[in-house]
This record gives sequence, structure tokens and C-alpha cells, in this order.
Amino acid sequence: MKRISIYNNYSSNHQHRRNKVSKLLKDAGFTPMSNGDIVVVIGGDGTFLSAVRERYKDNPYFIGLNSGNLGFFSEFQYSDSKKLVQLLAQNRYDVIEYPLYEVEITQKNGFTQKEIFFNDISIERIGTTSIHLDATINRTGKLQYSVDGLVISTALGSGAYNMSSNGPVSLDLTPTLLMTGVSQVRNKIYRGPLNSMLLNDTSIIEIEPGFKKKRRFRVVADGREVKCRQPQKVKITKSKFTFKVIRSKNFNYGSHVIEKLF
Repeated sequence: MKRISIYNNYSSNHQHRRNKVSKLLKDAGFTPMSNGDIVVVIGGDGTFLSAVRERYKDNPYFIGLNSGNLGFFSEFQYSDSKKLVQLLAQNRYDVIEYPLYEVEITQKNGFTQKEIFFNDISIERIGTTSIHLDATINRTGKLQYSVDGLVISTALGSGAYNMSSNGPVSLDLTPTLLMTGVSQVRNKIYRGPLNSMLLNDTSIIEIEPGFKKKRRFRVVADGREVKCRQPQKVKITKSKFTFKVIRSKNFNYGSHVIEKLF
């Protein structure tokens, strides 16, 4: 594949970095364009999330050059630009396919909207009081939470908000969803689960305000608030879409997680 796109953040020197990578790609025989079959993402994790969100329906291959802070999704640093271009030019890479998930939000007026995510969904309080939520799994069992927030994380996103909320981290990307309460209220009245819940990633998760106290909340998908008026119900399912990431032949996800997070 010789058609390639560059997707970058807007740091002070983003144009310089873009120009440098573009020249390396042209010298290696690639044709940079807006809708390439490969997307080279220059930036941090937020930039990578944005790139996938914008291009996933085109089904390209993504590869990250980290010029941000942690760079969890990127195997390569910006300083490895030449190495990355050589890897692409010589076809010395593997392609790993990751699942995407969908959140459907029903508003008070009955209108629904959908967003995709691959990292996590968080349902968060508005204001200073805890929110009370009912979470139904596969339309059968119901869990009740009194929390500042509720994080539903994918295996790939388990090292983000889920981990900071004391949820478990996946080292092998077993297809699961993790549901973790944030700053949970627990006493004689409110008896929600203290531990994270581990679910098959094909599970259907439906979340609504608790019966007694229907306090307002907001929905955040992959770190970005979903703009909607008075969400009343949140439904999470596995999407039919996936996204593909180029990795080096010796990439090991477990080692990558340990190096980046611990």
C-alpha cells in the first residue's frame, strides 16, 4: 500500500513534524494524500483517538508516532520516524485488529444518538452530589450504584480511567468489558458492588438513573463529552466496526502495558 495519510495534533511545531515525516515517506516511494490506506498519526493518545474516530469507517491501517506524553497507543516515538518509514516500505509489520464499541444515548425528549468508542465510556455526575444509577446486564440482572461516576472500559482502555478508579488492567486483551464505580457511596442504605464487574464484550449494558433520585449526568466517550440534552438512558453494545493498527513483528502487548503503565 503506497497511499498514505498523515494525521497530526496542533502543537506549536506540528507543521514542522508533518513536513519531516511527509518527506521521509515521499523519499520511500509513498504518496501522501488525505484518504490514504495507511494513517500515520503524529501526536499523543488524544490525537490517536481522534484519528480513529474520524477515519474508522474507511477501514485504513493506523500507526502512531508519539510526540505527546504517555503515548500508550503508539509503539513508536517521533524520534523513530525513519525506523517507522523503513518498516512500512519493507512491509515488515503485523496488522492487529481491535474491536470498536457503540454507545446509544436516549435523551429526555426521546431522541437518540450514537457514538463509537474503543477506550471507555464514563457516566459522570453534574455538580457536587453523587448520582444513583441502575445498570442492567443482558436485560436480566440489575446492579445499583451510588457514585461520582461509572466507567465502562474495554480491555484496550483498561489502563486509563478504569485503572485510576482501581479497576483491573488487561495484559492480554481478552475481549471483555470492565464496569467500575468511581468514589462509590456505600453504607446501610446504598449497597452497590465495591468491585469491578468483568463482562463478556458482547454483553448489552443499559444504564438509567436510579428510581428514587434521578439526578442528571453526562456521558464521556473516549475522553470527549457527548453533547446531548438531559440523557436518560445509556446503552452499550459491541459495534460491527473494528480498527486496524500496524505493529512491529516483535511487538508484545503485555510488555508494552507494563513499560507504559507500571
